[in-house]
Amino acid sequence: MASIDFTLGGSIYTAGQLINKTIWLKKPLKLYRAGDIITDGDNAKSVGTLKTGYSFVLDSVLMPTETFTNYSFVTAKRSNAYWTFYGNDKKYYAVMYADDNRFDLKKIIAQGAQTIQQQQATTAAILAPTANPITDFLTGLTSTAKTVLYIGVAVLAAGYLLPKITKK
Repeated sequence: MASIDFTLGGSIYTAGQLINKTIWLKKPLKLYRAGDIITDGDNAKSVGTLKTGYSFVLDSVLMPTETFTNYSFVTAKRSNAYWTFYGNDKKYYAVMYADDNRFDLKKIIAQGAQTIQQQQATTAAILAPTANPITDFLTGLTSTAKTVLYIGVAVLAAGYLLPKITKK
């Protein structure tokens, strides 16, 4: 399954890094009922405007889609992505996503959100082989033991064969 990615401040974040984070608005945004975005898509009407400083906990995302019907349920065409959340009145709302400095990225990062590059670096660091002194010692010991064994076999062979060669 492909990840859903969003660009914020020039960096790319997966939806998984943003969901359940508190999002603060840095500029006024039109507010939509989430249900209207699903049923009316691009034709949904705004139900108000959120003021700068408003915050919400990101619940989910609605990605752009074409019109489709599934089990008699019609989803309208959406040209933009929307971030959904429960408002202070416990109703389900959405704001349009755009990377135009509308969300306070510093506060999102302060909550632990990592870019895709940061996640990859963390994973690489976890999976990178680390020096293990015990393994290194045993590897060295094995190498030394092989050398001693070869020398011992050579000495025994020489001790066995030398008397036979000198008798002739």
